[in-house]
Amino acid sequence: MTVPPRVLLAALDENPGLAEVARALRDEGIEVIYAGVLGSAEEVVSAAEQEDPAVVAVSPEAPDVTLEGVEVVGFRTVQEGVDRVKMATVARSRASR
Repeated sequence: MTVPPRVLLAALDENPGLAEVARALRDEGIEVIYAGVLGSAEEVVSAAEQEDPAVVAVSPEAPDVTLEGVEVVGFRTVQEGVDRVKMATVARSRASR
């Protein structure tokens, strides 16, 4: 049985499409940790440290942070969010083989 990739999904400001991204990723079999609106890059880092995701997806753009072993992607639209997370999870699964 394959373990689904874990993705922390957050926004730095209000984003009504965030829930749509979460739903679409779950439909793709990705485990989504829905953090909602976080006010700063530091809060994103703190949430990532607590949840241990493979990918952190942040709207409207990825904060300038480095998390060891975690890919951080930014997105502005629902489709861009889904596509970038899927690409990041596929790349990580290939790198871990």
